[in-house]
Amino acid sequence: MPINPDIERTLAAERVRDDFVPVSDYISADFQKLENERLWPKVWQVACREEEIPNVGDYITYEIANQSFIVIRSAPGKIRSLYNVCLHRGRRLTTGHGNALRLHCNYHGWQWNADGSIARVLDREDWDGCGEMTDSDLQLRETLVDIWGGFVFINMDLKAEPLHKFLDPVPEYLDPYEYQKNALSLLCDLPPAKQLEGGTGGI
Repeated sequence: MPINPDIERTLAAERVRDDFVPVSDYISADFQKLENERLWPKVWQVACREEEIPNVGDYITYEIANQSFIVIRSAPGKIRSLYNVCLHRGRRLTTGHGNALRLHCNYHGWQWNADGSIARVLDREDWDGCGEMTDSDLQLRETLVDIWGGFVFINMDLKAEPLHKFLDPVPEYLDPYEYQKNALSLLCDLPPAKQLEGGTGGI
């Protein structure tokens, strides 16, 4: 839904400075609408850590604004991000996290493989009249996926700049900390007091 031009001008007048972030950036519903329209569909964002989905079929359900994604290890060394929506009924296929070699819609029983390809169409003969509909039409839609430092990033914009350009110059400064070495697990293994202190060197 388009933002009222008057509201947009009001928000634009409250500029972020080095020493000031307008409170409206945190609590304004109109500002949130702008973020949902212009920010989240365009930027790389952290969906999970690699070690959270170590095995084939492991997945995390990642949600931002009104969008939901299945971040899944579809093969050894391969992570995908699939739009979490049944192409037949529009229902969510997953919630939370788990392991599934097939993604199942509970409404009519359609199933997809971990790579997003269609695995099962219930009563497929009922669709014989749709001669132009192919399996590729039923492939779950994907986002971009990339990894830095063990963090799994996704981007809804298929024409987005590469992750390494988006992050530049952050890796230059943080690569020596070797975040890819199970940084999340290292933090969780610490006693609670050390976790609060950020005891893994800045996590």
